[in-house]
Amino acid sequence: MNRRPSFFLVTMTVSCVIAFVAWKAFEPSSSAGTAPARQSIMTVGQPAAEPSASGAAKSSVAPPAEKSLRDRFREAKDYARFVAEIAPLASTGNPEAEYLMAKSLKWCAQISRLYFVKPNSEVRTLEEVQAIAAARPVGLSQEEIVMIYTRCRGFLEDPEMLKTSLTWNQWLDKAVDAGYPAAIAQQALLSESQLLLESHSSLSHPDRGPDAEAQARDLALSAVQSGDPDAIFSMSDWVRTGTRTEEETATLISAWKILACQKGYDCGPGSDWMLSACSWNPQCANGRTYTDVLQRQLGSQYDEAVRLANSISQAIVSKDVQALRSYL
Repeated sequence: MNRRPSFFLVTMTVSCVIAFVAWKAFEPSSSAGTAPARQSIMTVGQPAAEPSASGAAKSSVAPPAEKSLRDRFREAKDYARFVAEIAPLASTGNPEAEYLMAKSLKWCAQISRLYFVKPNSEVRTLEEVQAIAAARPVGLSQEEIVMIYTRCRGFLEDPEMLKTSLTWNQWLDKAVDAGYPAAIAQQALLSESQLLLESHSSLSHPDRGPDAEAQARDLALSAVQSGDPDAIFSMSDWVRTGTRTEEETATLISAWKILACQKGYDCGPGSDWMLSACSWNPQCANGRTYTDVLQRQLGSQYDEAVRLANSISQAIVSKDVQALRSYL
């Protein structure tokens, strides 16, 4: 097994450890499966309607295009409300709704426990969290903390809803069973993370077999061929150093993320991903997008990352599995 890049380990470890330690120290997109947008039907060459006897011509106004579930998720300010709105659709077996249920619930479950929920399950107030954040040298701005609170407020203010957020994996399993690519990619990543934890644990665990990681990676590769932006973004976690230099590895990891952003993954200043990343990275400040952050971090290597992103995109379109493997 190729060793993991230090860049990846630093990103994941620093994100979790610094956020946890600092807080304790200061404590007193349209995708497959959705219904097509409604469009007005017009016949080419059809003559205009004759005016009525009263002289007032009737005009028809096309209804606004129906937003996709991905767009609704992206625009949602309150995930508890969004979950309630799509729950009936998810309950009927719509795989995209099932996946977005899992994604919404998972984010609030994890981010709430990082900032708002104490180890004893008591929930901090917004004012308490803002006071702790103000004493930290780096991290989220006051505005970003309010965004997180607003997004997950429905769970934080209702103990039963907070428990409900922990059911995200059940919805993810349903979407995986339905063959939804983004869910499959996420499940593969969770399997890989579990394997990593078990490999560093002295506790007994099931024997996954020597090919378990390869099987999880192949599952992710099958999902990314769909071109789903969430699946593409997850592939950055499968990049291994191998014979590459640390700089080459970091550039390749960034290339996958750049491509995901280009394909519709939410990389804006207020996105879930940026709010999570900015909890430890001060370069995220001042409303920067993920592309802005990468340009600053990579410097002269940014153009190479964009070139690699274009090459990966071509491999996805042509479903060239061998080429895709070469970018991992």
